[in-house]
Formats: sequence, C-alpha cells, structure tokens
Amino acid sequence: MLKEKRRLFEVLFVVSDFITVSLAWCFAFWVRFESGWFPLDKGRPDFDDYISVLLLLIPVWGLTFRAVGLYRPMRGVREWKERMLLIYG
Repeated sequence: MLKEKRRLFEVLFVVSDFITVSLAWCFAFWVRFESGWFPLDKGRPDFDDYISVLLLLIPVWGLTFRAVGLYRPMRGVREWKERMLLIYG
C-alpha cells in the first residue's frame, strides 16, 4: 500500500515539475521577446520553434531531477537534513 502511494506521489511530483518547467520556459519567452523590457537586436524567434526546444528540454530536466535524487523518498529524515541535502547535494 505504501509503495503504491509513493508511486502516485512520485508521478504527481514529476508532472508538477514538468508543468512548472514548461510555464517557466513560456514566461521566459514572454519576458525576453514580448514584454519590451529588452531590446530585440537579433529579432524574435517563432514561438513554435521555442516550444519545440522545450519538448527536448523536458526529458533532460526529468533525468536531471532524478539523477540528483529529487524524487527520492525522505521518510524518517529530519527536516534540516533534508534541506541540507537539497542545498548541498
């Protein structure tokens, strides 16, 4: 039972991380190219091309998050130790 719930939470964490990375990527596009805060010296890329790069980055982010142990269960670990592991690896 605990393993089933652990898997469910892991999937929810992965999905929420992918959504967060995707929203951050789109927000970065808006800030850089649509907001007018930065001069566009070299032109503006097509949004479809920008999203196609995101489709390549999502698996890279997922593998990176897994490799650094972001989805490792931390039951029984004190909060300060978990914070130190997140900060220092």
